[in-house]
Amino acid sequence: MEHEVFSSNKKVIITTDGIFASSLRYIERRLEPFAKNGKVTTEITNTKTGHQLAITITSLPRKRQQCELTAHKITSTLVDAIANVVITDCKYHYIESSLKLPVRDEISRQAFIRALANFDRTQDLCIAKSLIKLTPNFLLDSFYTFSLDVLKTRWQEVCALANDNACYLVCDGTFRELLRFLISNLETRHQEVHLFDRAGKVEVLASNLKPIPNIYINDELSQDSAIISTLISIAPKKIYIHQTDYSNCELSTQQTNACHSERSEESQVLSDLSRTKNDNSSRLCEEHCDEAIPTTRTQTPVFTLITELFRDCVQIIQTT
Repeated sequence: MEHEVFSSNKKVIITTDGIFASSLRYIERRLEPFAKNGKVTTEITNTKTGHQLAITITSLPRKRQQCELTAHKITSTLVDAIANVVITDCKYHYIESSLKLPVRDEISRQAFIRALANFDRTQDLCIAKSLIKLTPNFLLDSFYTFSLDVLKTRWQEVCALANDNACYLVCDGTFRELLRFLISNLETRHQEVHLFDRAGKVEVLASNLKPIPNIYINDELSQDSAIISTLISIAPKKIYIHQTDYSNCELSTQQTNACHSERSEESQVLSDLSRTKNDNSSRLCEEHCDEAIPTTRTQTPVFTLITELFRDCVQIIQTT
């Protein structure tokens, strides 16, 4: 990994032809702390062939040691942001283009791909960081096309497993059962989240009722898809659904379901799924395809879907 890109260059330009345009906005947001204290400036512009993000060093400490340390921090943050783009946007794009699944509604399709994309996330992140070699002109699309063979081999195994089981996913009930299984075995990144419906706009907040930091979801998604994708990405153990504005509520809860006390190790999920697919497929197809999940009548449609997909983790908070 090239940590010295800013030692001889004061500017790095990241370019995409449009496929990963939203990725540039995420990278820019990750560098905001350095922009706020005047260390860097960032600018996203349109080009004839796509979009580019220009990152310019504007101020570094005069002392050499402090200068190198600051440059290293900026570069490390940039590498981490690009690596997260790889395991989020690039992996999602690869799986989406490789899957052949009979899924009817768009939100469920995106949720399924997002769940697959979040498997083995930690290992993918380590590999992605090792593959990134920063240069003054970093071509994101070329990096995706030519430099991710190691990761693509891993991702293809996931796609092959899903495609091999495609015939079992025609039934909505079977598909949702598998999706719930995938979600329940993801690595937990936040213990709990709180959901609020504020005049039709749903907010996903951390346990302190503040925005969740460093969570990247494609901002071109619809609101409902973005919410589901966010929850899948962080895989919380508890989801509190509030029925009123959080500015006036107290966190007194009425528990409707107990969360699973344990989750399988993320690295074992795919092998477990592969080992049990033949045993479980017949059983799943024999179950009722129109399985009904109890929900609260006051829930918005996306809350109803969340209650269904994350039913072992959902708690309803009734407030006045």
